[in-house]
Amino acid sequence: VGESDLLSPLYVNLRDEEHRRKPGPLSMQGFDLIGSMLYDTLMRLGVAYDVIAPVPDAGHAIARALQRRLTLAGKNTPLVHFEKKGEDIVLDEAVIGRLGSKARVLVLDDVISAGGSKLPVIRSLREVGVLVNDCAVCLD
Repeated sequence: VGESDLLSPLYVNLRDEEHRRKPGPLSMQGFDLIGSMLYDTLMRLGVAYDVIAPVPDAGHAIARALQRRLTLAGKNTPLVHFEKKGEDIVLDEAVIGRLGSKARVLVLDDVISAGGSKLPVIRSLREVGVLVNDCAVCLD
């Protein structure tokens, strides 16, 4: 059984209404609430990051919500974009040059799992010399 073949008896759709493949029930206001709670939790835990790397695809709406909350706090925190190419997750080439080797990247996803979607993102970032120490998820 592969990592992503294990099914939970529960399914929570944390995608937005405009998701291109699997639209979800959450509005922008719902995501903004998630972004605010995530921001508060990361601040309380002292997680330091310069860049947010959402795991494709489910992490994007959550990352944008966190980014909006960071903007309200006066912090300009960019997102790193990845693409799914078949089974591979590939770092957007345009981003690599903008990331310094000292950039601290927060990998962000919707749910905790066996790591099958997070690990390729972390590997891609580390291959270009970026520091990845933290990964945040909304549901454990």
